[in-house]
Amino acid sequence: MDRYPPIKNLALLFLVIICGYLFTLNPALYRNDSPETIVGCMTLGVTHPPGYPLFNLLGKLFYIPVGNPAFSYNFLAAILGAFACCLLYVNIWVLIGDRGDARNTSNSARQLGALVAALSLAFSNGFWGDSITAKGGVYIFQTILELGLFLALQFFIEQHSKNLLPILFLYAIGLTNHWPTEFLLTPGLLVTLLLIKKDKKRNLTVVKFILTATVILVVLSLYLYLPLRANNCPPINFNTPINVKTLAASISRAEYTKVEFTGNASQGLSQTTWPKSIYISGHLLNEFHVTAYILIIVGLFWLWSKNKEIMLFLFLILSTTVISNLIYLKVEPIEYWHMDDHLLSTNWILGLLIGLGAYQMLTFFERSNGLKYRLALVFTLAIAPLTFLSNFKNNDQKDRFLYYGYGISTLQVMPKNTLFFAESDYDYFSLLYLKAVLQKRPDTHLVLMPFLSKQNEAQTLRRTDPTIGSNLGISVFKDLIIQNQPNHPIMTMFPNGSFSKEYLQNFNRLSIEPLGLSVIVNGPKTRSADDSNYSLLTDFWGHYADPTKNALGAEEGLLRKTCALPYSNEAYFEGIEPTLENKVMENQKLKRIRTYNLMAECLYASSGDKAEATKVWFKAWLSKDPN
Repeated sequence: MDRYPPIKNLALLFLVIICGYLFTLNPALYRNDSPETIVGCMTLGVTHPPGYPLFNLLGKLFYIPVGNPAFSYNFLAAILGAFACCLLYVNIWVLIGDRGDARNTSNSARQLGALVAALSLAFSNGFWGDSITAKGGVYIFQTILELGLFLALQFFIEQHSKNLLPILFLYAIGLTNHWPTEFLLTPGLLVTLLLIKKDKKRNLTVVKFILTATVILVVLSLYLYLPLRANNCPPINFNTPINVKTLAASISRAEYTKVEFTGNASQGLSQTTWPKSIYISGHLLNEFHVTAYILIIVGLFWLWSKNKEIMLFLFLILSTTVISNLIYLKVEPIEYWHMDDHLLSTNWILGLLIGLGAYQMLTFFERSNGLKYRLALVFTLAIAPLTFLSNFKNNDQKDRFLYYGYGISTLQVMPKNTLFFAESDYDYFSLLYLKAVLQKRPDTHLVLMPFLSKQNEAQTLRRTDPTIGSNLGISVFKDLIIQNQPNHPIMTMFPNGSFSKEYLQNFNRLSIEPLGLSVIVNGPKTRSADDSNYSLLTDFWGHYADPTKNALGAEEGLLRKTCALPYSNEAYFEGIEPTLENKVMENQKLKRIRTYNLMAECLYASSGDKAEATKVWFKAWLSKDPN
């Protein structure tokens, strides 16, 4: 029997999946950390812990100049996604060939089972979403490494391979990409290798041990990328890991434990477990079309009867992944979609079972070669298209420009030489991409507020932006304001955020005025109607935020809430300005204030899972008050 599937099958499968992804590919910036990932790859920067050294190098090496850089890296994620599905196809082909009944039947059931599994995985909800965004490429690449390790484990168990080196090599590579996910494989891998029958175990000689240890150390040395690049002060340089202490903190994600561990949540572990359990259960039950779960059950029985070692390995991965997400990862309900990235291992495991179930069903009815077989064939082949249709709406990102527009609209209203204090991922990463990658507005200066408390931030600013940071002392924030305010307009995003609190601690009075989506510090106290924000905010609404024109997604929830703030801020600001003498102008201002408030309400309403209801509500409002 052929150990590997025909290359033409894999090539055709790859092209079909790529076409499906291109039809829904995000054209610009996605709400997650995609802008950060793109900047990290393009500039070989240090992204947030654990730094992702392998993916940054991979992204730089395989950059595909198609359209804008954001589209290029989204497309790279699509290529990785299609390759991962092909690798699942190979795994199923090998697994059936080693333990199946394919010797007594035609290859058609084997091919169709692997095909249905690969296509179902490709268009499962979470996997599809990660395969069309740059940051998702990190998790998709991790899936490739997991499937590669699983294939190497199959070869070892079935004695096609004589040593553990390929398995340990792939495991070590995974640790340099996204080690928290890779670490979840450890219990399953250790238990499976320990329980392998003695006649299958390989003698571990001293030479093999030294070779294996050397290879693993060489692979893990990729983390030296972090201090090497950090010392060069790239545009993105999280935690500046230039010494042993900061390097260890970055790799271990030490700071993130405080915000990521559910046990540290204010409401406690017990109160967060139940809602997360419901979401995780929904993830497991809704990633594929409901009909696919019939095949999953059939596949479970087939695998239990044919290969208990593989069954144990998969069960331990699935259970470890689910439990760790349930107990450890702390996310607010509006951002539960974050767990989809960390549950991605469950997708390919369920996809594998779909393939085995499809093979078993087709094999069972193939012998009759009659109506039952044809019905089984139609049922099996329908699962992938049904999964595609059921998840299409959630993953159709071709019209999602909100994050990109958020950055563009913020940047275009900045006065010349503005010093902008970013306060969150939303404003920082979109602006960082526009400035560092697209080279827009080089006259402006971007500072991230949370970075200012870091030990080496003053040194980093002195080296990367001497125009504003040449004489910084211990109090970085205070020095930046004092030394730059005369010549650099000061702007920030939120009127009551971390910038305002820090400013009031160092200075007596804070005077701010809304300007576009952000605020300018020490702006004029009053404005004429001609100088209002009306055109700026309505332009942003019309191009990017109007729910009747633009695609909405639950993953944009917090971003849409953030976009609501400028409208409510402007309404408040215009409401406290001195009364204008011209009554006609005053009436127009009152209408603007009401419009701002209604737009803010609409954005708040669309920040969760109520996108369709929001569209209906907003259309009703327009019909009542066209002004």
